[in-house]
Amino acid sequence: MVIPEFDPCSGGDPVLTSSSQSSSSSHKHKGGCCSTNKTSESTTQSCCQGNSCACASEQIDTTTKSTQDTKPSKQATVVEDIKFRCFKCKTKRANFTTKQDKVCRECFLVMFVHRFKSSLRSNLKIWKDDLNLICISGGSNSMALIDLMYQSLFGTVSNRKMFFRVHILYIEEGSVVYGWDEEKREKNIQFIIDACNRYNFTYTILPLEYVYDISDEIDLRQIDGETVQKIEEEKKQDELAHSTPTGQDEIVNKVLEVDDILEKRQKLMTLIESLPTHSNFREDLIFYLKRWVISSFGLKYNYKKILLGTSGHKVATQLLSQLAKGRGSSIAHEISYIDDKNFGGRITFMNPMREFLHKEIALYNYLHKVDIIQQRSLAQINNPFTNSPAFGSADYLIEKFFDRLQDKFNVNTVPTVVKLTNKLLKTDFKDESNPYPFCPLCFGIRDKINNLLEMGSTIKSIKIKEDGTNEVESIKSSSDWLSSELEQAFCFGCKRMGIMASKKEQFVEFLPAVVKTNCHRTLSTIQSTL
Repeated sequence: MVIPEFDPCSGGDPVLTSSSQSSSSSHKHKGGCCSTNKTSESTTQSCCQGNSCACASEQIDTTTKSTQDTKPSKQATVVEDIKFRCFKCKTKRANFTTKQDKVCRECFLVMFVHRFKSSLRSNLKIWKDDLNLICISGGSNSMALIDLMYQSLFGTVSNRKMFFRVHILYIEEGSVVYGWDEEKREKNIQFIIDACNRYNFTYTILPLEYVYDISDEIDLRQIDGETVQKIEEEKKQDELAHSTPTGQDEIVNKVLEVDDILEKRQKLMTLIESLPTHSNFREDLIFYLKRWVISSFGLKYNYKKILLGTSGHKVATQLLSQLAKGRGSSIAHEISYIDDKNFGGRITFMNPMREFLHKEIALYNYLHKVDIIQQRSLAQINNPFTNSPAFGSADYLIEKFFDRLQDKFNVNTVPTVVKLTNKLLKTDFKDESNPYPFCPLCFGIRDKINNLLEMGSTIKSIKIKEDGTNEVESIKSSSDWLSSELEQAFCFGCKRMGIMASKKEQFVEFLPAVVKTNCHRTLSTIQSTL
């Protein structure tokens, strides 16, 4: 069929003008010519007889050209469709972009759950009938963690099921840390209870004030070889006999109360308020106190595997922030998959989500409709009108730095940093000359002060005498920095926390009894070896 606009006999196409004139002259020469004013197909067929007609040949050429012009557009459509297909199934159109790969909704969920299961098996060594304590805070990472545990056990995303046991521990800190009233506190506790019932997991809810009820019999002393063998045999026996928590009736599906909670809450608030609001001192102290509560709960009720919701962004943030705070000696243990340096390995802190990005976790929560507790950070609450970047929080500032690099410049920034942390070497604690290698407050490695300038200026005070001269009082030893002898048992980072406290006497006075007792044990051991 001839397109009228490009009819070779119409003379309308400037490209075909010369060929039209030549075809007209050939018609006249042969005595048969079609009118140049007729453009319909019927007129062309009636006036052009046989294959010798130039109009017929031009008609064929024009039809071929029009067909060739339409082919590239169809090919481009097919190529574009392939470009936006899921890289996994190659059939469905992609919905999301994870790192550099485009993936559809179904494949994303399957891959996400599969990665989590692989992490449990290969990195954490969690097998059938293992007893796991899941610590949650109600945030995005921890709520995604318990949803992934549910998918691993009962979910429909993956056909391959796992068989282990789960117990949820929620430490309620809203009243003492964020200033929640009783109504909001009860509302959030009910939110956690409803979530655990929905997933069919048992739970225990503890207030942060429980840190003052921890028994001071818990000793951070490094155990000897015989005790290590006993612990290993105990672990094997637990795996074979599928042990249950001791005193299970006391904790299963219970909201535990603390005696004299108002008094202890006031002591804890005074302890937290003794530290400055900038540079994450308060956030770090709260985290270490929660770690004490978790450790005490695990030791008391025989929970050996404790899972946390640490993400890849948190690992990258901790790598830089802990180095800046002087806690680099402990970072290799704390951000690895398994942290079993404390209590001779009797309890183990695990990070199954340490390679997951914030974007991936947010997408998973959105697709699975996982509810979370919305809460502003403590730095934003304490410094809402500050001119300091990231509300004066070092961790938040570094986290925003990684977020910008990950989103705008290189999608492999955080994964590269996480892989880098796998190469960090862990410290071996087989040295019997140091029976107390850990800090009584943060569980980190106790390190020495090599230079007084590491702590700050060595000038303690400057006085002006009557004759006009200045008298400078300088720091001569690290003990001059500290307000109490107990702080000498701390690691470098916790010593700086004590030095920066605005009310140093209150900081030491309101520390939990278990921390003070372990400080005395550490100092007495050090003095006996001198």
